[in-house]
Parts: sequence; C-alpha cells; structure tokens
Amino acid sequence: MNRLTPFDLAELYRGFMSWQSPDGEFHERRNLLPAHLGQGVVRSIKLNENMHLMLSDQVFAEDLRINAPRADWPLEFIFTYGGNIQTAIEDIGNLGPFTNHAAVLYMPERHARMELAGEVRHQSVSIKLNPSYVKRWLENDSPIIEDILRALEEKTPLIHQRPLLPAQQLALFQLLQCSLTGSASRLYLESKSLELIALLLGSLHEAPNSACKLREGDIEKIHLARDILLQNPADPPSLRALARQVGTNEFKLKSGFKSIFGTTVFAYVRQQRMEQARVLLACSDSSVTQVALQVGYASPGHFVEAFKAQFGITPGRLRART
Repeated sequence: MNRLTPFDLAELYRGFMSWQSPDGEFHERRNLLPAHLGQGVVRSIKLNENMHLMLSDQVFAEDLRINAPRADWPLEFIFTYGGNIQTAIEDIGNLGPFTNHAAVLYMPERHARMELAGEVRHQSVSIKLNPSYVKRWLENDSPIIEDILRALEEKTPLIHQRPLLPAQQLALFQLLQCSLTGSASRLYLESKSLELIALLLGSLHEAPNSACKLREGDIEKIHLARDILLQNPADPPSLRALARQVGTNEFKLKSGFKSIFGTTVFAYVRQQRMEQARVLLACSDSSVTQVALQVGYASPGHFVEAFKAQFGITPGRLRART
C-alpha cells in the first residue's frame, strides 16, 4: 500500500487544504496526481472567501493511505459518486466504505486517515465552508442544523451521512457539466454547490439516520446485502433470495435497508445501474443499446427513460457532450 508523505499530501491538495486564501477573488487550480501514485486530477476552485469547491477524479496505481495532520478544518459537504473510500477520524472511529454517499463533516483539530482502493476510479465533489460564515448563514430551525451549529460552536467532531438521492445526482451531473467561463461559471458553480448543500440538509432533516433502532447483527446483514447488490447491479438477486443470502427476512431487509441507506432496495439498484451507465457512456465506445444491455435493461427505450429521469438528459445527448 502506498502512503502519502506530508509533502505529497500538500502537493496533491495544494491551494485547497490551505483554504483561507488572502483575497476573495475567484480562481481555479488544477493539480495532477503524481505519476508514481496513478492518474487523475484535483480541481481546486475558490468560489468566494467563504466557499471552496474541490472536484476529484483519480485512479490510484495501488491501494493508498492518506494520513491527514491535525488542522483547523472547515465544515465540509462531501459527495462521492465513484470509488470506495474508507475513513477513520480521531474521536469518531471508522467510517465507510463510502460510495455514492453524501456527508456533512466537521473534524476540528483531529487526525484523519483515508484508505482508497487501487485501480478504481475515485470521483467526488467536496464543498468547504468557513465555520464563522456558516454560523451567520444557517438558522437553527431543525435538529440537523442544531447539531451542526453546536459542533461549530463547541469545536466537537460531527458527521451525518446518507446515500446519494436522485436529485443530488442530477445536481452533481449538472455541476460537472458546466461549460460556462468567468463570472458566469463562478455564479453557476456557487449556485449548484448551495443546491447540493440544501438537498443534503433537507434529506437529513426528512429522513434522519435511524440505524440505532436496529440491532448490530441486523445492521451487518443490511450492509452485506448492499455489498451483494454492488457486485452485480445489472443482475441482482430477488428480495427473497437476497434476504436468504444474508440470513434475514424480506420485511427486515426492506425496512432496514430504507432506514440505513435512505432508499428502497429497488431504487438503490436502479441508482447503481444509472451510475454505471453514465461511466460507460463517458468512458467507452459502447452504443446506447449496448450500454442498456450491460446495465440490465432489455429495452433500450426503458433505459433511456430511466436515464433521463435520473440525470435530466438522454444517454445520446450525454454521449454527444463527452
């Protein structure tokens, strides 16, 4: 396993980890992943003096461990839509593995360690906000907001996470497809960043994580079911077969899955199929019909409808843009 030295880490995230820039001007920096680590790029975009955006798209040559030093971290909203990230944070413990997840994270003066699988495409969008700005900006009108404001005031660790919802996936897709330049680009990226934050806070408020109501053994079975679905979303087992595989019944599987991941088993599988299709359309020469078959759709028409419902664009138009 490769390990990033403090120098490597500073170079990889230069201009983003030191997020308190001396001026309020909009600027962007692209950092290529060092060749000995793999291939990819990290885009660091300063939207204003209180908001930074990082777009990461990388493939590591082998498993990678990043040890992040203690720092005065800002409040962070993270959206992972590709790859598999395992994180451990001082005083919080192990988190993940994260894939197709959204999280709000605050870890003041805490060590953090991230482990990323090699030969896997890791894609994420991270929005970092100045804590003093957040305290002025947010109103204490929900339990989630109350948790965030308390953590910022008391400088205590905080994490809330949910699987990506279709609306968040659409906003991510639109942000990543931005073709504007100059002030128009800044306004668009800032508005999409705020939309992503609002959607995540709204989903956390509407469906707070109720995993604590499940027994530890049940939670493990639900996570195992999720892992089985991820192995082959194009041809998943039936609910009955999946429940039998993990040693539970259909009712516990359905209710537990919705409790932990915020969506139904069927919707989760569809979401994974659409994400796989998006990657295939962007990175392969397969036709739309071939992609539909590869992700489990016998009817190209049904595939096109599902894809447009998920991302707001047809597969053909996406292919034309890439």
